[in-house]
Amino acid sequence: MKRILLVLAVLSCGPVSASAGNPFLRAEKEAPFVVAHGGCKHLFPENTMVAFDGAVALGVDMLEMDVRLTADSVLVTHHDDTLQRTSDGEGLIIAFTLEELGRFNFGAKFAGLEKNYPYRDRKVPVTTLEEVLSKYGAVKRMFIEIKGEGQEGLRCAEKLAALLRRTAMEERVLVSAFDDRIIRHFRRASQGRVQTAMGRRHIRRFVMMSKLGLGFLWGGKHRSMLLPLRSGKNRLDRPSIVRTARRKGISVYYWTVNKTEEMRRLGALGADGVITDRPDRLPGEWVRTSSD
Repeated sequence: MKRILLVLAVLSCGPVSASAGNPFLRAEKEAPFVVAHGGCKHLFPENTMVAFDGAVALGVDMLEMDVRLTADSVLVTHHDDTLQRTSDGEGLIIAFTLEELGRFNFGAKFAGLEKNYPYRDRKVPVTTLEEVLSKYGAVKRMFIEIKGEGQEGLRCAEKLAALLRRTAMEERVLVSAFDDRIIRHFRRASQGRVQTAMGRRHIRRFVMMSKLGLGFLWGGKHRSMLLPLRSGKNRLDRPSIVRTARRKGISVYYWTVNKTEEMRRLGALGADGVITDRPDRLPGEWVRTSSD
């Protein structure tokens, strides 16, 4: 009987308001937040200060970036484990010190919309996470994704927790990783003071519970989900997912959304924001909001 009463009590609870301790929830009647994916990587060399500067100039609400460790344990904003795709160098990021990475041009492979490689002869240096936090942490909230697997990913999580604590940025960021183990390790290292997004395993559970109408039973600690539009044949842009998340005070952001009509549809669905390479394609009726 006690269990039945508990379930009924949970069912009777209404939606959690956007002010209930989650700054990544959009307020009712406000436009969704716009998050620059890697600093809007279709417009600028991704994960570089050039990209973050460009995204801020375009008026995005938040910056998204990936972080990896160098050989001397410095956190740099870079997606791949290797240099080849974005720079004129070769090899693993973690095999080079920060000083050694300074030799390479991280804009060399950026084609640009006109396919004219505008930074091939204009060197774009590697960017450290601390540089981004120092320049924009006080004015833009940030999504930080931990890259690296196994021990590398765990070390990256520890270094990130320490950096956020030292720079007083623990309340300004949302941290994610695909691997739930890395996110769990980060939560321990940061003593739960930094908001985290669900990893792959937790997302699967949440989506399944939402489909079955059991989302009211969800009791996870994560306050955000970063979702693709599809996972295999399954659509994740479902009203039941967004509705369940809203009632639990969990913010929902979709990636990577580069079409105006798709942005508008997700906004109507109730998504809190979109992660995009093309903030220049925002719907005309969307008001550029502040991240606060």
